[in-house]
Parts: sequence; structure tokens; C-alpha cells
Amino acid sequence: MYSNALKQFRMFRKVETTENVEASDVVNAIEGYRDLQETERNAIVKARVGQGSFRKDLLKKYDNKCIITGIQEKKLLIASHIKPWAVCNNSDRLSVENGLLLSPTFDKLFDCGLISFTNEGKILISTFLSAANVNKLHISTTDIFDIKASSELKHNLEYHRDVIFTTRKKKNNTK
Repeated sequence: MYSNALKQFRMFRKVETTENVEASDVVNAIEGYRDLQETERNAIVKARVGQGSFRKDLLKKYDNKCIITGIQEKKLLIASHIKPWAVCNNSDRLSVENGLLLSPTFDKLFDCGLISFTNEGKILISTFLSAANVNKLHISTTDIFDIKASSELKHNLEYHRDVIFTTRKKKNNTK
């Protein structure tokens, strides 16, 4: 429901990013969009303002660069939730300890459960990702990244590994 409303808002305003837009401008634009119910408008305002601070906090934590590629173009950096928004409580949704700063390809891989991280920052690669694609992505199971892991971030990564990350079970060849 909120995702669709945000898409409509972006089209209405023709805004590609809110990085350089003031929160008050976002609030005014959303409140001026009369096709939304009042409760939807209020929820979108809260979500957009909160997501902006979540992103800013992650940019600061990870020195404005993707933890995997090192890309520093802010337009290409995504504030990715470790534990998905839908299953978080309000404090987890905006906690910097529930986020990683990733470039779009790695954000998608992470969200789909095709990669994850150990608590030490070692990348985990799903068995559902072909060796050819792993090679094209230039990632290796020996790669270790500075995820700036706190106990809270490790707890969220544990959730990601247990619930989101996907691997095939190895067949037992015992007779």
C-alpha cells in the first residue's frame, strides 16, 4: 500500500531522489496530493522522513561508500535493511545497526538472499547463484568487508542468514 503511494508521489512530483530535497518540501508535496487518504498521507510522510535519516546515518557510518565495491557516488548507494522493514519494530526500522550501504546490484543480491555476511564481514554466497554469475560479480567467499559490526548488527545479520539467505541443502550420499 505505502510502496504504491510512494511511486505515485514520485511520479506526481517527478522527483528521482529526495537527497537534495528538504523534508518540509516532501511533507508539503505529499499533503497536497489529494488522491491519498489522510492516514496514507501521514504514513508516507513519516516513512519518507525516517528513511532519509536512516540513509544519512548509513552514509556517515560507512564513509559514503558501498561496503562491497567502494563506490562513492551517492546516487548509486542504497540504504539496505538487514532485517526487512515489514518485520521490524519502529526502532529497528530506523536503526543504523539494521542497515548496510550497498550499490544497487549488491542491494538486490542481499535483499533476495543470494548473499549475506558472517558476523566478521565474510561474504556468504548462495548456492542458487551460479559460479558464472559469481565470477562476473567479482566476489569470492574469501572476501571480508568492514561491516562495522556491533552486537545489534550481528543480531540482525543472524536473522538475515536464518530467514532471508537461501542455500540448497546438500544431498546425503550415505547408503
